Amino acid sequence: MKIMDYQLQQYALLPLLAAAYALHFTSDDMMRMYNECSAAINAGDFSQLPELHATSSGLKVSISFALYAAIFWPYN
Repeated sequence: MKIMDYQLQQYALLPLLAAAYALHFTSDDMMRMYNECSAAINAGDFSQLPELHATSSGLKVSISFALYAAIFWPYN
């Protein structure tokens, strides 16, 4: 029997797997935003910089919280 055939393991692992996919696609979007902002800065336009900073700062907190919750989930 595979480990994922057990319902308790599915309950523990599938939300973490879904979060990993969500963070992956979010990081792809963040890299796209960074590349666009970097190209704009090289052209002399700094108007996108505040949005990039706010988004990356919020994303850092969100990812840190998600990872903390994933690591310490059994102990909460």
